[in-house]
Amino acid sequence: MRGLVLLAIALSGCGRVGFDATLPTSDAADAADGAGADGFVPGVPGFVQSRTWANFGSGAPQSIPATSAGSFLAIAIDVNSSTQTVAGITDNAGDVFVNANVSSTSTANPGGAVISEIWYAANVAGGATTITITSSGGADLWDATVIEATGISSTAPLDGTLALSNISGPTTNSHGGPIVTTQANTMVVVLNAATGVVGLAGGSTFSNIATGGNDNVAYLIGAHPAGTYAVDWDCSAPCGQYNISAVGFAAR
Repeated sequence: MRGLVLLAIALSGCGRVGFDATLPTSDAADAADGAGADGFVPGVPGFVQSRTWANFGSGAPQSIPATSAGSFLAIAIDVNSSTQTVAGITDNAGDVFVNANVSSTSTANPGGAVISEIWYAANVAGGATTITITSSGGADLWDATVIEATGISSTAPLDGTLALSNISGPTTNSHGGPIVTTQANTMVVVLNAATGVVGLAGGSTFSNIATGGNDNVAYLIGAHPAGTYAVDWDCSAPCGQYNISAVGFAAR
């Protein structure tokens, strides 16, 4: 059975980020009627809320409007270090956060060395009003953004991953790397250090979230066919380095 995919991508650097999407041949004809190659028509995820924080300490609780029971939380995080990772995430509702294992590093980021990760919590209890992120050695968090969505699998959420470190910044559009989704419909989340995100995936545009001066987050919610999604960007010198972390989360 085909399902829905939540695709979360974290990219750090300086520039303008976008997406190209290439459809598999088997899905191209189905895209018009919304069905997958096997005829199953997937659902579409629902956006609940987002919250972002910048320049905060490891282990310092960050506030969020109360979460809803049964939702899915995806968190894209930049640790201000070239060696320290995220040790753990908790909230005050007792939800379990899982590392999607797509850690990527930029050691020559124009804004300083950074390690990016994506974590998630499925089928949350609801009522959480704080989220606490702890780094492995006490390093500060450069920024973090949580997006709450509905309709994501709590039993088998992963569908595609990508992690690329120390990518040399181009001066013109260039593809950092593709992530292939195997199921129709995606929610795409992007963390970068640009002034905004532009691009198309399946003919839809991204919405932007400002993160307080470090990075911007863009997200795409809607019906899209499965395919290959490639991150690209424009950057003005000095471009430095970038890193990309990407995860696909399937719907129930």
